Amino acid sequence: MGGFLVALAVAWFVTGYLVGPIAAMADAARRLGDGNISARAELGAKLAPFELRNLLGRFNAMANTIQQNHIELEDRVTERTRELRMREQELRNTHKELEQRIAERTQDLRESEQRFKNYADATADWFWEMDADFRFTYVSENLDRVIGIPPEWLYGKTREDILDENYDHIGWAKHLATLHARRPFRNFEYESTGPDGVTRWLRTSGIPIYDDDGTFIGYRGSGCEITEYKRAEERLHASEEKLRQSQKMEAIGQLTGGVAHDFNNLLAVITNNAELLGDKIGDDRLLATIERAATRGAELTQRLLAFARQQPMEPQAIDLAELIPGLLDLIRRTLGKPVKVSVDIPKGLWPVLADRGQLENALLNLSINARDAMPSGGRLEICCSNVELRDGDLGASDEMAAGEYVQISVRDTGFGMPKEVAERAFEPFYTTKGVGEGSGLGLSMVYGFARQSGGYAVIDSTPAEGSEIKLCLPRSAVATEPTEITLNNGARQGQQEVILVLEDDPDVRESTVILLEGLGYRVLRAGDAAGAMRILEQDPNKIDLLLSDVVLPGTVSGLELAASAMSRYPELKVVFMSGYAGYLYSTDKIPGFDEALLTKPFKRDELAQVIHDALAA
Repeated sequence: MGGFLVALAVAWFVTGYLVGPIAAMADAARRLGDGNISARAELGAKLAPFELRNLLGRFNAMANTIQQNHIELEDRVTERTRELRMREQELRNTHKELEQRIAERTQDLRESEQRFKNYADATADWFWEMDADFRFTYVSENLDRVIGIPPEWLYGKTREDILDENYDHIGWAKHLATLHARRPFRNFEYESTGPDGVTRWLRTSGIPIYDDDGTFIGYRGSGCEITEYKRAEERLHASEEKLRQSQKMEAIGQLTGGVAHDFNNLLAVITNNAELLGDKIGDDRLLATIERAATRGAELTQRLLAFARQQPMEPQAIDLAELIPGLLDLIRRTLGKPVKVSVDIPKGLWPVLADRGQLENALLNLSINARDAMPSGGRLEICCSNVELRDGDLGASDEMAAGEYVQISVRDTGFGMPKEVAERAFEPFYTTKGVGEGSGLGLSMVYGFARQSGGYAVIDSTPAEGSEIKLCLPRSAVATEPTEITLNNGARQGQQEVILVLEDDPDVRESTVILLEGLGYRVLRAGDAAGAMRILEQDPNKIDLLLSDVVLPGTVSGLELAASAMSRYPELKVVFMSGYAGYLYSTDKIPGFDEALLTKPFKRDELAQVIHDALAA
């Protein structure tokens, strides 16, 4: 019994000493788990081992830390909640503002759409869309109002499906190339036949469109009818053509009688003496070069004399290194001595494709304009260069395709033009000259020639410094070939017939006399009409043929002298020679004889044949 009590006392002591602290910590842990963060483990006056008391202290320290962290976390949650509420309010305000902006934007879009619709309904244009195969997928309703064609008629069609049968193949080829290259185009013009059978001129512009992935999905643009405009343009072109003819005659009419006559006299001396020199030295390369140059000069003069005729454009390969130097004498005579003319033609210059006569006319017009801008004299520079335009270059467009061109620049040191004048200088009938001093078509004709040739013309001018006009023409794919001169010595010989040569130019007269003597004729010579008549009166039966220049000094022309001589001596044969054949046809025909004509400069074979035929008639 005593032992049992001792054991019981020991058990009680152990329970109080060991289990009490553990139970206190367990109770505090339970309360902490229930959310009471202020719960702590307390022993009070109870005894406990040192280790348990230390553990209990650490437990309470942990509880303090948990409580502090909890307080801090609650503070953070409270602050974050407050911030979130503020953000929420801001988002509500932003949402409300966005809704208001969307409403306003939607209203703006509706007004803009209505405004655009009003403009579309009011304009003479219509709007269209094409798919990637260039078929119409949309056409605005006012197409029907403007030209009487329902938009539905175009759906599913391409422009090629509605072309007029006589469409411009070259223009369409360029336009299709633009479409397939997916480039924007502007003011493309073509003729179209509608469902009513009426052919109309249309003008259209468009831009390529792409989806969000960058895939090409078609074109979008606008169109308008320009039939009346084209008709007016045709009438204007007809008027311009008439005025162009008039201006050409005004520009070169003063030259045809004097310059052509004098120039051909000079060429006649060169040609005749070259042939005579050839008789002495035989075939010679330098002599052949002289004869070729004289022949080209004669051809140039003949083109000048025929310049007033109305001729269509005849594009051909032209060597500017040959054409421009050939025009220099004519240009210098036209401009006069106060204007100094220089030319810069680099080696390797490409040939151009253009109408030769029109190109000469353009250069003459530009030279005359330069002269008018330099009344006190100055400098005229003509420079040439090769130009290559690539896609994207300034100047390359639907109207002027990328490619190879030759640029001719005509620069003067004259008055120059202010910007507002230069911008209108190419307009037909626009001129700053006084009444009667010009038609205002010179530069417009140059521009029209350039555009018709597939090129362009631009003006760069500064007041008081001068002007530069750049004429750009397409390169010819075909090279020019020089014309070779062949000599023919099989001339018809005379039988000692007597020929009276009437020529006022002593060099031409002397070279002609030598040629005739070499052909077997006896020759008399006179320098004017009075001298020729005196020779005829001395022994009219002795003279078989009169070879007379047309333009003579004094009041009596070769035509008038021939008419007088033939009325007195009916058996007399007459042959005319002239550097200006047009004079024969600008006067009334003289009845009673048929004129034989030699155009200066002439070759010995030509002279021999004409004289032989006249004597044999």
